[in-house]
Amino acid sequence: MARAQSLNVWIEIDGKKIYPLEVGEFSEGEEGRIKVADGERKYGVRDQIFDIGEVELAILLTKDRYEYEICQDWCQSGAIKDIYVVYYNSAKTPVLTYLFTNTSLAMGKKNAFNRDSKEVDKKKYVLLPEFIQEVI
Repeated sequence: MARAQSLNVWIEIDGKKIYPLEVGEFSEGEEGRIKVADGERKYGVRDQIFDIGEVELAILLTKDRYEYEICQDWCQSGAIKDIYVVYYNSAKTPVLTYLFTNTSLAMGKKNAFNRDSKEVDKKKYVLLPEFIQEVI
């Protein structure tokens, strides 16, 4: 019987590591399908167009503002970057590594202030990659 392991993630941007609170779901791309008819029936056919989509990213707002400054600088500059998303285990050994190529970063929402809640203060962004591939 296989045993599941809990993974954490870091993101490498220009040689700097950030440790996000949340990273949204992503894949190498979802291939589109179109409906075609042959006179008697209608069926789906692959169209060989891949949609990468958006990947949500949430970071903690800390006193040193390290991760916030990296993301804000990237977002406001409009730069296109290649980044690595690395999933690692409890021994900090990388298990899965993905390369996001030609990625831009879009502004998201800041977590609402709630004095009665124990929510953490975080800032959301959206990664917009052109291509995602697993790196071995």
